[in-house]
Amino acid sequence: MTCRCFLVKVTKTRIGRLENTDGETSEFGKKKPTFLRCTHLLFHNTQKMSNTHESVTNYYKPLFSHEASLKTNICTIPQSHKLSTPQLRKIQSQIHPDILADTFGCGSPIPCDSALRSCHILDLGCGSGRDVFCSAALVGNGGKAIGLDMTDLALKKAREYTKYHLEKFGLDDKVVEFQDGKIEDLSFAADDSLDVVISNCVVNLSNDKKKVFSEVYRVLKEGGEIYFSDVYADRRIPLELQGDEELWGECLSGALYWNDFISLMREVGFPDVRVVNCTRIALEGADIKDNKEVNQIGFYSITVRAFKLTDKLEAFEEDYQQEVRYLGQDSLRFDLNYTFAPGSLVKVSSNTASILKNSRYGSLFEVSDKKAHQGEFIVPQQNWDAIRQCTDSSGGSCCAPSNTEEKKKESCCGGKKSC
Repeated sequence: MTCRCFLVKVTKTRIGRLENTDGETSEFGKKKPTFLRCTHLLFHNTQKMSNTHESVTNYYKPLFSHEASLKTNICTIPQSHKLSTPQLRKIQSQIHPDILADTFGCGSPIPCDSALRSCHILDLGCGSGRDVFCSAALVGNGGKAIGLDMTDLALKKAREYTKYHLEKFGLDDKVVEFQDGKIEDLSFAADDSLDVVISNCVVNLSNDKKKVFSEVYRVLKEGGEIYFSDVYADRRIPLELQGDEELWGECLSGALYWNDFISLMREVGFPDVRVVNCTRIALEGADIKDNKEVNQIGFYSITVRAFKLTDKLEAFEEDYQQEVRYLGQDSLRFDLNYTFAPGSLVKVSSNTASILKNSRYGSLFEVSDKKAHQGEFIVPQQNWDAIRQCTDSSGGSCCAPSNTEEKKKESCCGGKKSC
């Protein structure tokens, strides 16, 4: 997927703050903030947007013509985040080498499970289309895989190879579609029309991230999800770095501070964000290694998922003594805390129960009713704690500990919190 690189200098930036609904300003980072909304969160001057988009298009012409390459390792897929499930590996082995050669990204943003069949998926910043073609193979005939990008050369290449992949996967010509446009404007898609929105290292380079997530929320069906990989920081990026053209283009200076990202997602309607994978990025590149200010910041490649469930999710994990039984035939990796084995009965929070019951996973789970509230539901790994324990991109990534003793030895971490 295309990792969009912005080469225009940011001249007006306001860093976000949180405000209570009564107007009192609050600090980020409280364990349980209540009734907070995010204002001025990494909001870049939108008057520069048209020039920025033009710069991105111009930047990618030499990349897709192989006359230039990226200057750092940020927008290349870490080994630990490649398409790692057997099914995805099999699918990727059938993707044309020319498409694989022009694929950029920082993770693997494709939820691979049987419930994806016949779904409608949108890929934001699809580039030459690798993840669109992989998604098409998963949804099959009756489903839809749509790629959106604003780089003409990338779209031209994706369309040139569409017939090849349709024939390779036995799909009809209605399954794959490519749209020319910007990820901040999804007006081609109707409200409540998509099951899944994916993206690979593209959102961090948007000047208006709130608009991106708001549009995603609008087009998702009730029970649909956004499942995407991106670069995040362990602190807010200083303004002078945000104005650095190369750092922005290399997917660094546009990265959101993790807590700001969570606040922004809550504001647009996604109160429960789940981490699926994370890798701390070991920065590579001559100029980057010598930049002390950049190296003080921890950068992470993180794959997350969040579901659109209106008035069904709370801001925190709560314990209502609920259990779910997984009815699927293959193990289902859901997030850092849950890998469901066939037939397993697992205690879950009310949010997890609601997601599994009211999303495309509904037919794959038996979900018990709520009982008396027992307080906060304690999960093995809180998102930010887990992220901080992630190893670097040369040593692996965080993975989900198994839910059952007999499966721990089979997990990539052997039951540990990180590989």
